Formats: sequence, C-alpha cells, structure tokens
Amino acid sequence: MLTIQGGEMGRFCDGISRRNFLRIGAMGLGFGGLTWPDMLRLQAAQSGSRPRYKAVINLHLEGGPPQMDTFDMKPESQTALKGEFRPIPTRVPGTQICELLPRLAKLTDKFTIIRSVVGNVNKHNFDTTQLGYPGLNTPEPAMRSIGGAPSVGAVISKLLGGRDGMPAYVWDKVGGSQEAVQTGWIGSRYAPFVPHAGPGEFQQTLPEERLHNRLQLLESLDSLKRQVDINAEMEAMDTHLQEAVNLVLSGRIAEALDLSREPEAAREKYVRGSTDRWRKQTERLLLARRLVEAGARYVSLNWGGYLGFDSHTKNYPTMRAILPPFDAALAALIEDLYERGLDQDVLVVAWGEFGRTPKVNENGGRDHWPNVQSALIIGGGLKMGQVIGATDRMAGEAIERPVHVQEIIATIYRHCGIDPENTQLTDPTGRPRYLLEHRKPIAELI
Repeated sequence: MLTIQGGEMGRFCDGISRRNFLRIGAMGLGFGGLTWPDMLRLQAAQSGSRPRYKAVINLHLEGGPPQMDTFDMKPESQTALKGEFRPIPTRVPGTQICELLPRLAKLTDKFTIIRSVVGNVNKHNFDTTQLGYPGLNTPEPAMRSIGGAPSVGAVISKLLGGRDGMPAYVWDKVGGSQEAVQTGWIGSRYAPFVPHAGPGEFQQTLPEERLHNRLQLLESLDSLKRQVDINAEMEAMDTHLQEAVNLVLSGRIAEALDLSREPEAAREKYVRGSTDRWRKQTERLLLARRLVEAGARYVSLNWGGYLGFDSHTKNYPTMRAILPPFDAALAALIEDLYERGLDQDVLVVAWGEFGRTPKVNENGGRDHWPNVQSALIIGGGLKMGQVIGATDRMAGEAIERPVHVQEIIATIYRHCGIDPENTQLTDPTGRPRYLLEHRKPIAELI
C-alpha cells in the first residue's frame, strides 16, 4: 500500500531539497499555478524528446495451475495422468494446449510458452513470481539478516522511479489470500501502490484545494511529518511526499483506475464467460492495461484469488470453472496490446507459484509440484510464437532447456532497461549485491 512513511530529509531525486520544495510552494505552485505535470513536461522539453517507456504486467496465477492440464498437454500419457481434457491445435504448427483455452489457442503466435520453469518456491506465496528467491515467510529465507530479498517491483521503483503522475510499482492483490509482497532489504520506501486503497488516502490528508494554498500546504506537511514521527517511520518521508503531491495533482492514477471510462464492449470482452466469482478479477486485466498505458512501469496482478488454481481436490471441475474466464481475460489483454501497438513496449508474464503433481491423488486432485511449471511470455518486442523447453512424458521434470525463475525475472529487468548481469545495489551492510544469482535473460526470446 502506498502510504506516507519514513525518510531522511535530504534531496528529491531531481535534486530539489525539501526546503526548496516548500519554498517554491510544492513543485511549482508558486509559478503562477504551474502544476507538477507541467513541470515534468517542461523538464522533458528542456532535455529533448523522451523515449517510449517500457512496462511490465506480471500476472500471478494464485494456487499454481496444473501444467499438464493447460499448456503442457501429454495426450500419450492420458491414462497415467488420468487426464480428462483433450489437447487442441493452435496457430503455431505442432503446438497444442488445453481445449478449455480456445481463445488463447488462436493467439499462440503472439506469445511464447515456457514448459520447463524450475527454481519454484514450494509455498503458497508470491516468492516465485515476485522475488525469484525464498522470502521471509519461508523456512529457509534468502537474506534474512538484512531484511530478505527485494521484490522485482521494488527494484524497478528504486532504479527508475515513477513517471508523469503515476507510481512506478503497482500491486493489485484483489482476492489474494497470501501475505504481502516484501520490499526486502532495499526498504519500505519502495512499497507498491495498491489500487483498492487508491489516491483517496492522500486526498483526505492533502486535498487538492489545500495544495493551492501555500500556507495550508505548509501546515499539512508539518502535520504529516509529526504523524510519521510518532510512527517512527521517517525513512521515506521526502520520497512519498513528492509522490503524494504528484498523484493528487496529476489525477492520472484516478483516471486509470476508473474502468467506467472504457466502452462497455471493451469491458465485456474481458469478462466474457465469467461467473460472478471471477468477473471482478477478470476485469483487473483491463485495469492492468489501463495502468501501464497511463505510465506505470510495473504492474503486478494476482489472478485467481483465494487459491483459484489450488486443486488438491476435484482438479477437473476446478479447471472447468476457472480456465474459461482466464482464457477470455488473457486473450482480451493480448488482443488489446497488439491492437493498440503496445506489444513492443509492454511485457506480460503469466505464471504461478509452482506446477501440480503429474498423478491425480485419491481426492481427484493434484498437489503442489515445485519441480516444474509452465509460464507464458507475451509481447515486450521479444520473439513470440515458440515453445521453450520440454518435460518428460508425465510433465513432471524438465528434460530440455530448464529455465530458472530468475531467468524470467532477468528478462523483465532487461525489458525495463535495467542490466541484470551487471547492476548491483548496496545492501544495508554496505555490501554490493547483484539483483539475481541467475542473471542472464532468456536468450531464446531476444
């Protein structure tokens, strides 16, 4: 949740000190009503034309989808797997996926399937997809002594920052049943903006009309400072004050969150075939598209909340309920990205905590299987229409081109303009650390 939290009273990222921030009347309010977006536009004009920015939608499929019932069908082993679903052909010759995914089957030339993802964390949390490491809630967490591994979104927020009145890192955990994503050792100042909380939090404390009264603005800032002093959360005061004013003045985040601005036909495309349980969640993919269009760099979305893919019992009825709305919503997002010309600049990754057991248990379900899972890579200007890696005849072990989860995260960093092979950040002990242990992006995609 994006909240006013700690921070040393130093300089903003653009070199403006807090004292100067207050003296000019909150980012230009003293310049004849010049607003923060105006200042950003002025800065852009002074520095020349700005390049097109890159964005990521990281789609966490809560519960862990069964690879053999979705994107890694094994028709020759149906009896051993007790499989009930048949594979269907796709636009990519020789590639088949589950019959419950007909819309995605028509779009396989626009995404890549990775069937050999290894290095998954064996727990229902976001560690696999958001950290690439075991987090602090696992038995043997990574980097416990310094606060744990940082999330991908937090790293992107720290290195790249927000743009044009939008937070860099948005975490939409709608319906999620798991703990929050940790920011790790880089600190809580890079925590995500959470849409269900929204900018109303700031508007209660810093209403827009007050921002245009310099005296009341100073009183508001002093009040905020006293409050965070009481909470002993001073680490990110300057950073979040800047972002708070930015969000309230720009109005872009509120516009992006307002799905009523979308034509009804566009909204219906995302929720087609959804039951009441999944309708609100499928709409969140539309929200993710709106957020990256508005300027968010990294949007992480939990889909299938309350462990929708967790099929310990009745695996096949569970998949019959959840796969059709997933198919419709993800297909709609893919179509939108290509129709709007965003496929080069927006990278989408769809994956879960882990895969599921090859054999069905006595309850007709599939249990956790961290040995391997399937993942989808969409857009980002990468090579689409291919299948990377392969599993054995039971879809239980990677036998060809195992792809570590950190290779996927390295690909995300590369897309955003962060060099995953050489970038280091200094941890709280003063030690420089690489972002990942497996630092090479997926070569087959580049």
